[in-house]
Amino acid sequence: DLKTGKKLTLAANSLTADSGYSFELQAECGKNATLSVTLNDGTHSGTLNISRERLCWGDTPLYCTTELQGRIRIVRHMGNRQQNVLPGYYVWLDDMLVGQGLNSTSVEADNGITLSVKGGSAELNSARWTKKACAPATPLKTSPQHAYTTQ
Repeated sequence: DLKTGKKLTLAANSLTADSGYSFELQAECGKNATLSVTLNDGTHSGTLNISRERLCWGDTPLYCTTELQGRIRIVRHMGNRQQNVLPGYYVWLDDMLVGQGLNSTSVEADNGITLSVKGGSAELNSARWTKKACAPATPLKTSPQHAYTTQ
């Protein structure tokens, strides 16, 4: 359980820009609470803000609903011109891409993944990360045509 004013750091000093990385989580935010997930590899950084009703990249809404549920994946991809993949951050809600090629945001943070909460509490049900840029695996993707590594 994360509460306002508390921080949780994962993958400290482990993220690098050259290979990309992925972070997947499931969380439930309390009423009026916002869970901020900040990723920083020393070169690029960005923050996904999660509340009961929306996902925002910094202050920019990516997805809005009445009750946010599902697995969230944030990926930093270095880009691939041949496959028309923009460099930047990608965000999925389950297997739905809701943010693509998102720019870094100016965030002061240590290398790694930092979770913090404002306005209440949030429950982190699961979290995992890898040193690869991986899209969620779905039955609709076929390896040769898909621009991302799947896991």
